[in-house]
Amino acid sequence: MIYSFLLCSLLVAAQDDSKLPQVKQTTELAERFYAAWENGNVEGLLTYSTLPFYLDGQAVIEQQDVLQLELKKLNDKREKAHGKRTADVKLVASYGMMKERMPAKDRAMLEKVVRDDDYLALVMLKPTDVNNRKSENVVLLARIKDGKATVIGIKHTQ
Repeated sequence: MIYSFLLCSLLVAAQDDSKLPQVKQTTELAERFYAAWENGNVEGLLTYSTLPFYLDGQAVIEQQDVLQLELKKLNDKREKAHGKRTADVKLVASYGMMKERMPAKDRAMLEKVVRDDDYLALVMLKPTDVNNRKSENVVLLARIKDGKATVIGIKHTQ
């Protein structure tokens, strides 16, 4: 639900060309994070992540061992029956630009983690098998600090 809402909102949002380096960093981060995801590499997921971490609208995680456990659980439940998928980043925008368009119940938890200068990446996980049309839409939350992008949250639709 949050993905559909964000997608519609972002389609009408204007992009700021001064943010292109951050958009590129966020896009590359999302691609690396979801490559690790599809390979079942929980250690890789942790390498790209930082605390506090917004987890699927369910919790804000503040401890590394808890994050590792929860990412492992999520990763174990990922769609594997139809082969691997690749991350196709559809849009990237700052949270500050999008926060007023978020439902209040989602915003309250998001703002425990996300700042106005953080980024949302809307990602479609597309099957590599052309005969499989099942994709998954996800939102990745990223922070860029000292020139390095890290994942500060995720929201999956399944």
